[in-house]
Amino acid sequence: MDVILIINIGSSSKKYTAYQGNQEILSAHFEHVKKGFLVTWGNKEEKINKDQFNTAIKIFTDKLQQLPLAVGVRIVAPGFTTHKEIDDTYIQSLKKTEEFASEHITSTLEEIMKIKDLFPKTKIFGVSDSAFHVTMAQNFYALPKDITQQLDIHRYGYHGLSVESVKEKLINNFTLKARTIITHLGSGTSVTALLNGESIYNSMGYSPLSGAVMARRSGSIDPSIVTLLIERLNLSPREVEKKLNSESGLLGVSKLSPDIRVLLKAEKNGNQDAHQALELYIESIREYIGVAVTKLGGIDALVLTGTVSERSHQIRKRVLTNLEFLKISFANNRSSKVLGGVDELISKNNRPPVYVLTSNENQMMYQLVKNLL
Repeated sequence: MDVILIINIGSSSKKYTAYQGNQEILSAHFEHVKKGFLVTWGNKEEKINKDQFNTAIKIFTDKLQQLPLAVGVRIVAPGFTTHKEIDDTYIQSLKKTEEFASEHITSTLEEIMKIKDLFPKTKIFGVSDSAFHVTMAQNFYALPKDITQQLDIHRYGYHGLSVESVKEKLINNFTLKARTIITHLGSGTSVTALLNGESIYNSMGYSPLSGAVMARRSGSIDPSIVTLLIERLNLSPREVEKKLNSESGLLGVSKLSPDIRVLLKAEKNGNQDAHQALELYIESIREYIGVAVTKLGGIDALVLTGTVSERSHQIRKRVLTNLEFLKISFANNRSSKVLGGVDELISKNNRPPVYVLTSNENQMMYQLVKNLL
């Protein structure tokens, strides 16, 4: 039976999943951590070196021992809003985007070229992380229209694959309410408003840099700050982008770590920078939930997803605190657990229901690639 390989490339991680007949047959997560490099095969974690991390696709496919019928690669880039086969024209367009939005794109391009070398006759599909958000009506910025049209500047939205997988889970296992808000908390942070299952708002905009505070990303800031950084610190535009994408957010404010677990421990020990970073993070999430509620004209259900949502009951509790005016409340006995890999309803009176659900981007990508074949 034919195998489909799904690849999800992050700024410091690579996730591979092979599917055969709707079943996951092999998966691995390669990541660059503070103390080196790791790979996780199922539940087994191994230390690896930099060369092994760089050749992760070869290591994975050697273990797979099968030629894939097709490969799906997650594409996180402005302007890429459809799922389609990757050809030379697609690659050239992606390279043009790399010039001004390099996070994710550089590593994704490198991965695509490795796949082409390994499997020259295999079809490769770009699976858009923004396609789910094409239903957003207000996707423009208040810039001169000739500029936005010339440069194709719009609000594209991201985390679409995560949101779509959660939507499918609500339909199949729970209930998809008319006005549902999905909050993705991981290394990236986003809030999406669904009206009758369609995205009408996502807190990320032209790129995944905008919106709420994230692990390393600043989120939305006053644009004048960019000019200030260029002029006062003599930074190039690319250097500013790196500052905002990789050196800001929780890491920048705390001066310690982008890791929620590290910051919670430091905060408990009296670290004020860690406390300030976490408070800014929580406040920005609640702010964008408020925007989503306004877009929907109310709220019928709230979903928390992403690794932070699953693993940290402290963050869940702090996000939900002060949302009582929306009639959101949570049950302490349910909200105080680590819920990794477990879907659970954590609200007290279910008005509106609050869920913690695991998203599965790779499974969603597999379904989309299968539909393209």
